[in-house]
Amino acid sequence: MYSKVELLADVLHELDWLVGRDYTYANLAMMHVTRELAKVPEKSLPPNKAGYEVDRYIVKSIHTMVGHYELIGRRYEAIPIRVALRLQLGKNMGDLNLPDRQPYIMKELGRYYSEPTWRKNGYRLALLALLAEHMVRPNDQISK
Repeated sequence: MYSKVELLADVLHELDWLVGRDYTYANLAMMHVTRELAKVPEKSLPPNKAGYEVDRYIVKSIHTMVGHYELIGRRYEAIPIRVALRLQLGKNMGDLNLPDRQPYIMKELGRYYSEPTWRKNGYRLALLALLAEHMVRPNDQISK
Protein backbone atom coordinates (compact mmCIF):
# COMPACT_ATOMS: atom_id res chain seq x y z
CA MET A 1 0.00 0.00 0.00
CA TYR A 2 1.23 3.48 -0.85
CA SER A 3 1.46 6.48 1.43
CA LYS A 4 -0.21 9.52 -0.11
CA VAL A 5 3.19 11.15 -0.75
CA GLU A 6 4.55 8.03 -2.49
CA LEU A 7 1.37 7.71 -4.54
CA LEU A 8 1.54 11.38 -5.56
CA ALA A 9 5.22 11.05 -6.52
CA ASP A 10 4.58 7.90 -8.57
CA VAL A 11 1.59 9.38 -10.41
CA LEU A 12 3.57 12.56 -11.12
CA HIS A 13 6.48 10.47 -12.42
CA GLU A 14 4.13 8.54 -14.74
CA LEU A 15 2.50 11.72 -16.06
CA ASP A 16 5.92 13.27 -16.70
CA TRP A 17 7.03 10.06 -18.42
CA LEU A 18 3.96 10.25 -20.67
CA VAL A 19 4.72 13.85 -21.72
CA GLY A 20 7.88 12.65 -23.47
CA ARG A 21 6.01 9.98 -25.42
CA ASP A 22 3.00 9.68 -27.66
CA TYR A 23 -0.38 9.75 -25.92
CA THR A 24 -1.36 6.25 -27.05
CA TYR A 25 -3.34 3.49 -25.38
CA ALA A 26 -0.23 1.29 -25.42
CA ASN A 27 1.75 3.91 -23.45
CA LEU A 28 -1.16 4.59 -21.10
CA ALA A 29 -1.40 0.87 -20.34
CA MET A 30 2.20 0.93 -19.05
CA MET A 31 1.33 3.49 -16.34
CA HIS A 32 0.86 0.92 -13.56
CA VAL A 33 0.10 3.28 -10.68
CA THR A 34 -2.38 5.28 -12.73
CA ARG A 35 -3.94 1.99 -13.89
CA GLU A 36 -4.41 1.08 -10.25
CA LEU A 37 -6.08 4.43 -9.49
CA ALA A 38 -8.32 3.92 -12.53
CA LYS A 39 -9.20 0.45 -11.19
CA VAL A 40 -8.00 -1.21 -14.39
CA PRO A 41 -7.04 -4.86 -13.74
CA GLU A 42 -3.34 -5.45 -14.31
CA LYS A 43 -3.43 -8.55 -16.50
CA SER A 44 -7.02 -9.25 -17.45
CA LEU A 45 -7.27 -6.70 -20.27
CA PRO A 46 -5.28 -6.40 -23.49
CA PRO A 47 -3.01 -3.33 -23.52
CA ASN A 48 -5.17 -1.26 -25.87
CA LYS A 49 -8.30 -1.84 -23.77
CA ALA A 50 -6.40 -1.13 -20.54
CA GLY A 51 -4.96 2.02 -22.12
CA TYR A 52 -8.43 3.11 -23.18
CA GLU A 53 -9.65 2.78 -19.60
CA VAL A 54 -6.65 4.74 -18.27
CA ASP A 55 -7.34 7.41 -20.90
CA ARG A 56 -10.94 7.68 -19.72
CA TYR A 57 -9.73 8.07 -16.15
CA ILE A 58 -7.19 10.80 -17.02
CA VAL A 59 -9.71 12.69 -19.16
CA LYS A 60 -12.33 12.47 -16.43
CA SER A 61 -9.77 13.56 -13.83
CA ILE A 62 -8.91 16.63 -15.88
CA HIS A 63 -12.56 17.38 -16.56
CA THR A 64 -13.46 17.27 -12.86
CA MET A 65 -10.85 19.87 -11.90
CA VAL A 66 -12.84 22.89 -10.71
CA GLY A 67 -12.19 26.06 -8.77
CA HIS A 68 -8.88 27.89 -8.73
CA TYR A 69 -5.30 26.66 -8.93
CA GLU A 70 -1.97 28.29 -8.05
CA LEU A 71 0.76 27.82 -10.63
CA ILE A 72 4.09 29.66 -10.72
CA GLY A 73 2.85 32.51 -8.57
CA ARG A 74 -0.42 33.07 -10.42
CA ARG A 75 -3.97 32.04 -9.64
CA TYR A 76 -5.87 30.39 -12.51
CA GLU A 77 -9.42 29.30 -13.07
CA ALA A 78 -9.74 25.58 -13.76
CA ILE A 79 -10.48 25.90 -17.49
CA PRO A 80 -7.06 27.18 -18.68
CA ILE A 81 -5.37 24.65 -16.40
CA ARG A 82 -7.45 21.84 -17.90
CA VAL A 83 -6.67 22.97 -21.47
CA ALA A 84 -2.95 23.34 -20.68
CA LEU A 85 -2.88 19.84 -19.16
CA ARG A 86 -4.52 18.29 -22.21
CA LEU A 87 -1.97 20.07 -24.41
CA GLN A 88 0.98 19.16 -22.17
CA LEU A 89 0.04 15.47 -22.17
CA GLY A 90 -0.60 15.45 -25.92
CA LYS A 91 -4.28 14.63 -25.57
CA ASN A 92 -5.00 17.78 -27.58
CA MET A 93 -2.86 18.48 -30.64
CA GLY A 94 -1.10 15.15 -30.16
CA ASP A 95 -0.04 15.21 -33.80
CA LEU A 96 2.38 18.00 -32.85
CA ASN A 97 5.54 17.27 -30.92
CA LEU A 98 5.93 18.84 -27.49
CA PRO A 99 8.04 21.85 -28.55
CA ASP A 100 5.41 22.66 -31.19
CA ARG A 101 2.58 22.43 -28.62
CA GLN A 102 4.48 24.66 -26.19
CA PRO A 103 3.27 28.01 -27.61
CA TYR A 104 -0.33 26.85 -27.22
CA ILE A 105 0.29 25.86 -23.59
CA MET A 106 1.88 29.24 -22.93
CA LYS A 107 -0.95 31.12 -24.64
CA GLU A 108 -3.48 29.27 -22.49
CA LEU A 109 -1.61 30.21 -19.32
CA GLY A 110 -0.63 33.73 -20.39
CA ARG A 111 3.05 32.83 -19.99
CA TYR A 112 5.86 32.91 -22.51
CA TYR A 113 8.51 30.34 -21.63
CA SER A 114 10.35 28.23 -24.16
CA GLU A 115 9.93 24.46 -23.79
CA PRO A 116 13.44 23.98 -22.34
CA THR A 117 12.87 26.78 -19.79
CA TRP A 118 9.43 25.38 -18.93
CA ARG A 119 10.92 21.94 -18.35
CA LYS A 120 14.24 22.85 -16.69
CA ASN A 121 12.70 25.27 -14.17
CA GLY A 122 10.20 22.65 -13.01
CA TYR A 123 7.17 24.49 -14.36
CA ARG A 124 6.04 21.49 -16.40
CA LEU A 125 6.16 19.35 -13.26
CA ALA A 126 4.26 22.02 -11.33
CA LEU A 127 1.45 21.87 -13.90
CA LEU A 128 1.39 18.08 -13.91
CA ALA A 129 1.45 18.07 -10.09
CA LEU A 130 -1.92 19.85 -10.08
CA LEU A 131 -3.40 16.90 -11.97
CA ALA A 132 -1.53 14.30 -9.91
CA GLU A 133 -2.81 15.87 -6.66
CA HIS A 134 -6.34 15.84 -8.04
CA MET A 135 -6.01 12.20 -9.10
CA VAL A 136 -4.78 10.93 -5.73
CA ARG A 137 -7.30 12.92 -3.69
CA PRO A 138 -10.19 10.73 -2.57
CA ASN A 139 -12.90 12.01 -4.86
CA ASP A 140 -16.11 10.28 -5.91
CA GLN A 141 -16.36 12.56 -8.97
CA ILE A 142 -13.43 10.80 -10.65
CA SER A 143 -14.62 7.27 -9.92
CA LYS A 144 -15.85 5.26 -12.86
